[in-house]
Amino acid sequence: MLSTHLVKRHLPTSHRVARALPGLQLAAAFVAQRGTLAVLCGSCLCSCGTDTSTYEYHRQGSIADAGAVTADAGQNTTLTTGVPAPDTAAAALSLDAFGGAGARYWLVVSDSEVMRMNEQVGVDSRLGPFSSSYDDLYWPAVGLGKEAPFAEHLVVRTPGEGRAVADFGRVTVRLTGDPARRWSPQILPDFSIDVGAFIPGQRIGGVRRLRLHAATSGNIFREKLVLELFARLGYAAPRASYAWLSSNLWGVDISVPYLVLEAYDESFCQGNALLGGACHNLWEFSGDLGFGAFAYPGHCVSGSCDAQRALTFELQVTQTPPAEGFQAALAGSLDWEVFHEYQCLSWVLGSGQDPLKNSYNRVVFAERADGQFQYLPASLEVSLGHEGAPNVLLPGANSLASGCQADPACWAGTIATCERTLAELRAVDPVAVLGGIYAQLEALGMLRDGDTERFDAMVSYLRRRLTALPLELELNRPTPYYDCEPPLERCGRECRVAGYCVLCDPAPPSSVGDAGTDAEPPEPIDCVPPVEVPSSLSAP
Repeated sequence: MLSTHLVKRHLPTSHRVARALPGLQLAAAFVAQRGTLAVLCGSCLCSCGTDTSTYEYHRQGSIADAGAVTADAGQNTTLTTGVPAPDTAAAALSLDAFGGAGARYWLVVSDSEVMRMNEQVGVDSRLGPFSSSYDDLYWPAVGLGKEAPFAEHLVVRTPGEGRAVADFGRVTVRLTGDPARRWSPQILPDFSIDVGAFIPGQRIGGVRRLRLHAATSGNIFREKLVLELFARLGYAAPRASYAWLSSNLWGVDISVPYLVLEAYDESFCQGNALLGGACHNLWEFSGDLGFGAFAYPGHCVSGSCDAQRALTFELQVTQTPPAEGFQAALAGSLDWEVFHEYQCLSWVLGSGQDPLKNSYNRVVFAERADGQFQYLPASLEVSLGHEGAPNVLLPGANSLASGCQADPACWAGTIATCERTLAELRAVDPVAVLGGIYAQLEALGMLRDGDTERFDAMVSYLRRRLTALPLELELNRPTPYYDCEPPLERCGRECRVAGYCVLCDPAPPSSVGDAGTDAEPPEPIDCVPPVEVPSSLSAP
């Protein structure tokens, strides 16, 4: 079997295409050269520190299993030369899509279907009035009133000894991302795949839908690490692992390391103890509560949704003043303890695109089996010091976060929960978790040029972050703290011009003169009370 290895090679500055005008979707690119795959990125991500490198592939060995073989999934087409022949029925393939690593996927596609995939980038009829060029749903669906685009074959080979190969036949494929990137021989997009769209009941590793992320927005570690930390800290989050992806569009003897993620759909909730074992409903959309997003059928990602309770809750949120009593008014519908956990985790993990930060980020919202609502993690590539959001604060800006922050009792609950979250994060040791991910990628041969330096930078960031978080929490304890805008600098809980910060010393005891009268009081100065971090929060 052909052995391939992909590394990343940075092109010199002279090879970079100048960024286009703001608002264009493709704003930066690296020039494609012979033997490389050039990564093109969207305007936001390029300007937010996207890892825009090219992939240089090295072919080694020879193709032992080349040749055209007939598919075993009811299709009349043949597999492309270089794709291994199936030796196992798809239904019998034993694969833990998210628990193991090193599986290999082949997508066999026609030019016409790739064209249809590219036509649907940024357009989805299910979004209705909420559609925009940045919309990206987690699972494929019919768009523009047409049949969803598809790959003729999805061939999967299990990792490790005793590897088996199965052909899952025709599967729907949607290009995703934030924003989505179009697919060509020079571009690595993100994919969302539905293996049961054409063959009812078909599953891969027990799931119907997969998301494949190229990990070019940020680096190959970030999203996997954040999802792992969410899970280790006891919050429901998608599972993820690493796999190789190949396609006849790139050349089937080229393998690209991809992150394989669990999709948000009805199977995500089934048996998930953190969600009570099931979800009544699950929605995914962009924006804040208060705009009727639950009423649009296309936002339902759990098969079918009954939006009545969600719409009632949404109305209650918009009609409850952001003030004292906000938490109590919504206590029957929103799990506030889980909400506090979500806000704290998003803060400590530096998630810059979670729905609490503004009113237009991506939202994944679940109605659990107990009838209570909660957020689920999404858009996690921009996290942990990503240049697009290097300084993520604890306070949020959407309707629920703003209401809680205006309610002293609710905000006190946030602070108490964040204290526990910090202690639990230290116990988990994120630097060690990151080291485990690095070791796994190294063993699989998936590290790319520059990944060791990116790993070192993330280790440094995590250590700084663990030291800085306790002080940030103390700054937020009385009321939400929004930090200082340059050129002002933090001075206690205030903002001062650089060089003019004077922190007050502790008040000296009163002194008594020789004649028994109080001494002359010291001349008052304009000082700021210091922020003291309790010993229980101090970094070890």
